Amino acid sequence: LYLLYLAFKLWSSGSVSANAAPVLGSAAAFRAGFMTIVLNPKIALFYGSVFATSLPQNPSLLIVSLAVLLVFANSVIWHSSLALLLSRPKVQTAYLRHYQTLNRISGALVAVYGVKLILSTVSELRSRAG
Repeated sequence: LYLLYLAFKLWSSGSVSANAAPVLGSAAAFRAGFMTIVLNPKIALFYGSVFATSLPQNPSLLIVSLAVLLVFANSVIWHSSLALLLSRPKVQTAYLRHYQTLNRISGALVAVYGVKLILSTVSELRSRAG
């Protein structure tokens, strides 16, 4: 259900102005990004929902460790790439121009995945009950 809520929030987000975000220095931007990631419960909920459906029922310590390492590597690579890419003025302008469309596409994809999880959970519960 959380993924459907997140999908709705993405879909219904409005457009954003080019002057909406303040300009930050490198250290301040790093602190803001780091604190956003560390304090964001959506990350834990997202990975929890993904791992709940993709890991075996009783994963070994090795598999759990590799999953945590994968999440860490994914975060470092993804967020570093975003920071480098979005620091370019042309990319910022294009992103802000297409912000609402990109959020709607993301919202639709998250909604599809959320519905898939709900349907697979209902199917699993029915098979256990029957």
